[in-house]
Amino acid sequence: MRNYHGRNGRAETRLHSAVLALAPLVVVVLFGCAVVETALDPAPREPVGPSPELEPEDVVRIQLEAFAAADGEELDGELLYAFASPDFRAAFDDRDEFVEHFTRRPYRDLVAHREARYRPLELDGRVARQDVTVVSADGEQRRYGFLLVEQTEGDCDGCWLVESIRAYLD
Repeated sequence: MRNYHGRNGRAETRLHSAVLALAPLVVVVLFGCAVVETALDPAPREPVGPSPELEPEDVVRIQLEAFAAADGEELDGELLYAFASPDFRAAFDDRDEFVEHFTRRPYRDLVAHREARYRPLELDGRVARQDVTVVSADGEQRRYGFLLVEQTEGDCDGCWLVESIRAYLD
């Protein structure tokens, strides 16, 4: 019995020595990974769909990023539709028609636009308006007005949703 413990004790000592010898390397590797992860993961992601945590400006930015990210005329219809108010959705037969609406003039300049310049948000209670000038993929400038309404019932209670998008013809 004694020899068993004795051999086992020497093995434990060698193991502890090996761990102590590798400890600085482990710290460097772990710290390095933490630094790399921090550098690659910019900020916590915001909700992908409507959320009471999102401000009207956030919703407009998310919508414009979805339009800008469109490849040609392939829009993220699910995201656009998710942020549309029930009244805005009711103006169309279905999501496909809703998305198709933005591929026609004067809205198609939103699709794959290169730049967006935001004007100050106007807030009046539960209604917000955000005007934005976009530079289209063709270099054309067009101004749009996003009208948002804070919802007071249903799954989106407390969420800001897009009530309409108006294209200015100036």
